[in-house]
Amino acid sequence: MLSSAALSAAEKRDYEHCFAVVNNFFHYIVATAGFFFLR
Repeated sequence: MLSSAALSAAEKRDYEHCFAVVNNFFHYIVATAGFFFLR
């Protein structure tokens, strides 16, 4: 069975991965919208 430290580390890694995906998606939307509006 995993220790609580290992479990929290895995949860933190998954959270950081999800945050990175959302952050990249957000920047993509902002860049695309800015490109269309500033043309």
